[in-house]
This record gives sequence, C-alpha cells and structure tokens, in this order.
Amino acid sequence: MTTAKAQQAGISLSIDKTKMFMTKVELEEIKLVGLALKAKTSNINEQSSIDCGNLWQEFEKGKYAEKIPNKLTDEILAVYHQYEGDYTEPFSYFIGCKVKADTEVPAGLETLTIAKGIYQKINAKGKIFICRRRLYMFAYALRMYFSCA
Repeated sequence: MTTAKAQQAGISLSIDKTKMFMTKVELEEIKLVGLALKAKTSNINEQSSIDCGNLWQEFEKGKYAEKIPNKLTDEILAVYHQYEGDYTEPFSYFIGCKVKADTEVPAGLETLTIAKGIYQKINAKGKIFICRRRLYMFAYALRMYFSCA
C-alpha cells in the first residue's frame, strides 16, 4: 500500500520501530505557544535534522512545556510550515502546545496559529529523531500536524 493510500485510510505505519498513526481530522483554529527556529531550514545535507533536533533539545532542556500558560492539553505539537516548494526547499519549524485563544505569550516564547481546516494528524511514538527525519519526504505535500509521544 502506498503512503497516500495509507493516509487516506487512516492506517498506521511503522518505520524503524517508530509507530506512526495517521488520521484525517478537521480542526478549528488553534493557537500554539512554544519555540520556533530563528530561520528556515532545509533537508540539504540533513541540515533540518540538526536544526530541528537542536530546537527539540532546547525545548526539553528548558522545560518550556511547563512554562506555557493556559494549555488545553499536555500534547506537544511539531509543525512544519511555510515550505518554499517541495521537501528539498526551505521551511519553518515550530514546537509548542495548544493554548486558549486569549493567552498572552510569555517572554522568550513565540506563537503560531494553525488555520481552521482539514489536516492529516500523525501521532508518532518512538524515537523522535527517526520520526521527524522519515516524515520530511511526504509532510510537505499534505496539510499535517504532528503529535510526538
């Protein structure tokens, strides 16, 4: 079964012991608070693995999930957005938590709004590094958001 057919059917995939479960979901507008890369990254020479990995380390080491006020859940979302083309082109990356719409952003954190729409949600369980790296190749083509547990 192709990745596209699996996504349409909501079928789970397993890549290098990382379990990924994909589901089509309709979302209302979501406000996130968290950390963003300072500049776009790309998959050339695996730069995105370094940049996104460093952002995850900063997020975890700084215990930013604990510093985010008015969280709606304990879920941490990783958002790939503002692609300049296909998966080989630069893109932006954000890690954060869903918050109430009127939440003020604490110093040192940023906000990102995910527009209302239909998305592919990927729940990934396993090594987050593998999860991120393997998903680059098809994430750019779909409206997705990621929940890594």
